[in-house]
Amino acid sequence: MGRNFLDEIAEQDARIRRVSRMTNASEGELTHEQRNEAFQDITRFLEEHELTQTDFAKGIREKASTVSLLFGNKASLRPEKRDEILRKGRAWLELETRAIESRQQLPSGYWDQTKVAPRLMAIARRLTERADCGVVWGPAGIGKTTIVKAIRAELPNAILVSPS
Repeated sequence: MGRNFLDEIAEQDARIRRVSRMTNASEGELTHEQRNEAFQDITRFLEEHELTQTDFAKGIREKASTVSLLFGNKASLRPEKRDEILRKGRAWLELETRAIESRQQLPSGYWDQTKVAPRLMAIARRLTERADCGVVWGPAGIGKTTIVKAIRAELPNAILVSPS
């Protein structure tokens, strides 16, 4: 028996939680174990997605030279700055992982198995019949864009306007 979409979503959520696991403390010095884990996760992600240290630096809005000091394990990088970069890196990993997961192709019809999808579809039909518009909002990573794209695919006269 094949896996259903709920199993896939649960697995995706577990991956996101694993990658986005933030350190216990938002301030102060990280433990040696926390540093190593964050650095390994960042390095693995960069390798898996063929990204450079410069890409990482841009993603966390740090100077490439500062990030280079982190990857070179240079003593000239202050411990506070190193920990700040690693914390920013964890947050960046969460955002990037969510973005990648949202771009993955999900099985057709998966969205109509959710509780809100039929309501969204009914609203979308009414909006397109009346030449009206609607706004979808909510927390990041819940599938708003994916569901709206699925609705647009099913309603030929629907137009999706998004900032991205």
